[in-house]
Amino acid sequence: MLVDAIIGIIPRSQLPEVLTQIHRSGLGPQARVLDPERGPLDAQLARAGVIDAPSLQIDQESETLLLVFSAGRMSIAIEAMQRFGGREIQTLARRTSLQLPVNPAQTGSTRSRRAPKPPVITRNETAQSSE
Repeated sequence: MLVDAIIGIIPRSQLPEVLTQIHRSGLGPQARVLDPERGPLDAQLARAGVIDAPSLQIDQESETLLLVFSAGRMSIAIEAMQRFGGREIQTLARRTSLQLPVNPAQTGSTRSRRAPKPPVITRNETAQSSE
């Protein structure tokens, strides 16, 4: 399981500052704001691929949830959340197709190979009948 997600409950009033810091650090494309007014947070986290999402007590009027995927730069996202009043900051795992560890020297002989397809006839060819 690859732990590469950070969540934190952020005050709505501080969300622009947190997102500015996240974007300036290069993590903007990996950030998602999950709004409890748009539906259950556990369902939104599941759609984002988070495994075993915690149940969170969040004030829908004044708070929102920020999710950042950043395996190598978690400390940057955590610091930005803490700096602007984030609470219940946690690291989580998400579903991934990666199977670690990966051995690049492994031969590709285990892959299944399909037989080549027959050529496609592109012209309207008819058989000549002999008379």
